[in-house]
Amino acid sequence: MAESSKWRLLIVEDEDSSRDFLTHILAKSSENQIASARSGNAAITLMKAERPFDLILTDIRMLDGNGMEVLRAAKELAPLTEVIIMTGYASVDTALEAMNLGAFCYLLKPLKMEEIKLQIQRAKEKISLVMDNHRLHEELFQEATNSAKTIEEFLQLMQQAEKRDVMQKLMTNMEEANRKAKGLLQDRKNARK
Repeated sequence: MAESSKWRLLIVEDEDSSRDFLTHILAKSSENQIASARSGNAAITLMKAERPFDLILTDIRMLDGNGMEVLRAAKELAPLTEVIIMTGYASVDTALEAMNLGAFCYLLKPLKMEEIKLQIQRAKEKISLVMDNHRLHEELFQEATNSAKTIEEFLQLMQQAEKRDVMQKLMTNMEEANRKAKGLLQDRKNARK
């Protein structure tokens, strides 16, 4: 889930009744924010114009553009977006192509609502895990960076301390040398008398 507390879903389906049905069913959940498009080209335009969608459900065969184009564009524009492919024209080749392009899953029509809900839930769980993973990596990197700064500051302090120690040793050595020189001068004065 991006910045807001709602999941952004895009439904891409050229059949009005199927698109409206999916929109109606998925909008029942208050955690979903639904957008829809009648064609692959319209979906790609939406993806480019708005902030990334979390999840896209797309038909493969449409009058204007196709689901594979939507999948490619989604992965190019927002690699973390999950895409569920829906089709009434199943073939092993298209299923393999969709999965190789990064589709989350491949559903056959007629759609079973329980299967759609299950796959959407699984996709959301995957997205959450990936986002948590990214957040943890960021925190770890930040912590490592802060530690590096702390180590760098520590090393600088140590160098300053070493310089102070060297200066203090020089001062001590100079004072000792001065005492010895004064002692020698005193000894010479006393020897002359």
